[in-house]
Amino acid sequence: LMLVLRPCMQRCVSSLTRCLSTKTMASDLEYASSCYLPTSWMELPLVEKKEYNYDSTIYAFGLPEGQSLNLPVCACLLLRASGRGRKEGGGKDDWDGSDAVRPYTPMSDNSMLGKFELLVKRYDSGAASQWLHGLEIGAKVGFKHIKFNIKAQYPFEGKKTITMICAGTGITPMYQALWKLLGTPGDDRQVTLLYGNKSPTDILMKEQLDEWAAKSAGRLKVVHVVGMTPDPPPIPGWETTSTYIAELGWVD
Repeated sequence: LMLVLRPCMQRCVSSLTRCLSTKTMASDLEYASSCYLPTSWMELPLVEKKEYNYDSTIYAFGLPEGQSLNLPVCACLLLRASGRGRKEGGGKDDWDGSDAVRPYTPMSDNSMLGKFELLVKRYDSGAASQWLHGLEIGAKVGFKHIKFNIKAQYPFEGKKTITMICAGTGITPMYQALWKLLGTPGDDRQVTLLYGNKSPTDILMKEQLDEWAAKSAGRLKVVHVVGMTPDPPPIPGWETTSTYIAELGWVD
């Protein structure tokens, strides 16, 4: 009987030791907020990757099972693109061996467990965006969350109405705030979103914005401004609908 129990007891002690060790390690880390990520770099695996449109991709990064990112609203993360730091004054491929660090705001909210999602637009000379797009599933990426990443916090005390102005991927922090504003019971403040893009096909998260506007009973007003100059020519089919106002122009 003892020959059977001894290995079992050893495994239990070993598991307990690992558990206590993990807790000790976690307690030694510094945190800037409720966010799961510490202020030092933590490597997370790329678990999903799907194309959103012609130049933007949704990346999902793994967290422990059942774990929320628990990022405060509004706040962002820092991502480390290893080896993608550029030489001063160099061209787009003149790497100096250092890391490129970029801020990103997740497109997922804190109800997502076990992972979080980033929507990243690629640029021809984008050190981090091109590096990310070349990663395979399972690759590790460094993230951290510092105090400087914490912006104006919900419930935005003293604000009776909310107006948001953004362009391109600048929609992600607005999107984060909209999750909270529209999803919190009792919050009935009016919200206006002025969102600029180069063309109608460049509008990110349009389907979700349409859905939120349709369900908001008039609380959310979305104004899409498209064009690359202050006075662009008319675009065939670009018209106001029941969920947004269509404008021509330029938001910089």
